[in-house]
Amino acid sequence: MKRIFLCILACSALGAPAAQAAEVTGASLGLDYSAFTDDSEGTVSKTALSGSLELGFDRNFGLQGDMSIGHFGLLDADTASLALHGLYHASENASLGAFFGRDEIEGKGYNFYGAEVGFEQGQLNGDAYVAGGEFSNIDGTLMGIGIGYDATDAFTLGASYDNLDVEGYDMSRAQLEAEYRIDNFALTAQLGSADIENTGSETYFGLGAKFNFGAKRGATFDQRGVLAVWPGL
Repeated sequence: MKRIFLCILACSALGAPAAQAAEVTGASLGLDYSAFTDDSEGTVSKTALSGSLELGFDRNFGLQGDMSIGHFGLLDADTASLALHGLYHASENASLGAFFGRDEIEGKGYNFYGAEVGFEQGQLNGDAYVAGGEFSNIDGTLMGIGIGYDATDAFTLGASYDNLDVEGYDMSRAQLEAEYRIDNFALTAQLGSADIENTGSETYFGLGAKFNFGAKRGATFDQRGVLAVWPGL
């Protein structure tokens, strides 16, 4: 999958004949940091650099590729994630997608796959997804839903909920979100609660900065996978 994603990037940049029918319709590059609020020393933290690129083949069909690298402070572990989405824009307001990808922590990884839907209507936007995969040789599911409200042209408020269901290691996450945009640059903030099995609920916060290219959101869908939704650790 990494080779496929790099091939898409190369063909787009070089203008290879195989990619001439496609055009870049959106892209984003972001840096995010999250940590639990009771972690005064900052060891229970996550830092991630991520990017997405979307290609459109016509008004209805497209591909989106995601890549991210990160670091968990408490585990002193490096992470990486890759995903590819197939996109169908059913209308100007609604999009459907199917995706597959791989998350890795210190070279140990797992694959995931799923389906997603997104919409934009006036000042409202939202998406939902469901995914399955194999986590440490145990089948699991991951699902989530989110909604946003454009209070102004520059400021968006939102909320989201995600749930990971793996035997012996379940986690749910609920958070409030805010985004402030200046042209193609956006500052983001999150405040949420993570409920981890056998650990209890922990409050966390997140801060980020992102450059969007093309569409306002950069790419149609957010990045998927456990590493995308798991807060500081």
